Amino acid sequence: MKLNKRGYIDPGTGGMVIGSIWPVILAIFGAIVAFFIKWFYKPIKNMIFRFKK
Repeated sequence: MKLNKRGYIDPGTGGMVIGSIWPVILAIFGAIVAFFIKWFYKPIKNMIFRFKK
């Protein structure tokens, strides 16, 4: 006896998946921006103050 079972994915499921992945994408982007600010803030600040003098 073979049973064919299929799941139903309603139209709202796609929005739910994207809605749950979106915060993860923003967190990764925020971590990358924070990394660049951490590493490049001091050289950029020194360059700006050097031009002001």
